[in-house]
Amino acid sequence: MMNHKRVLARLSAYALAVAILMALGCVPSAQADTIDLNVAFDLGDSKLGAGSPDFPMGWSTPFISIPKVRPVAGDSLRISLSFVDRSTGQPQRLRISELGIGEPAEAILGRADDDQSLNVKAFTFNSFTFHNVMGEILSNPVSVSVITGGSGISASTSPNLTNTSFSFTGITWQIDFSDMTYFSGDGFTLTLFAMGADEIQVIPEPSTWLLVPTAVGLVWLAHKKSKANNEHAFARPREGTERAPP
Repeated sequence: MMNHKRVLARLSAYALAVAILMALGCVPSAQADTIDLNVAFDLGDSKLGAGSPDFPMGWSTPFISIPKVRPVAGDSLRISLSFVDRSTGQPQRLRISELGIGEPAEAILGRADDDQSLNVKAFTFNSFTFHNVMGEILSNPVSVSVITGGSGISASTSPNLTNTSFSFTGITWQIDFSDMTYFSGDGFTLTLFAMGADEIQVIPEPSTWLLVPTAVGLVWLAHKKSKANNEHAFARPREGTERAPP
């Protein structure tokens, strides 16, 4: 009888705790999951040029197709964009520079959408993490909370990322959905990234800098070898002949 009362007491306490969590909207979703998407992007397809009055230069990708995902409340969506040269498979770098123009800040934007009639409302905690950073970066990752909705979702922030410059080979946008409501549509199939700064440049990965001088060196060696063979052939007397005495 005592054990039966203890079980009932525990069940009552559990039910009370669940009721409180539900009232606070803090019940973890049974479907909570982490969704990882890895996307390769050639910086040659970037949009790079004049920015806004606050950011003299702007960089952005076009909308990039991703496998359809349908995150719900409690889920985390990680979209990792890696800069890769399409023809060589070599990594690429994007350099962000602070030149002292206007406020010392840079802009970061991530957007996810669908080409159909997607309409949502979400509360998200977002972080942007730069890959393989070289140079001075003041904060990595960068975090921002956003209430967003309508056609797709977006997150943007304008932190002071550097006092000089830094370069990176990609960026990961992690979106933690604490609330997510779909009014129409069936998930996300597109993503876009953008940045603003005083100066933005596409630069080759250091490992590729050696490709040009190496190619030139190989051509030079081939030329020298060919020239040496020709000289040796002319200098050698033909069979059955003798050189005339000087």
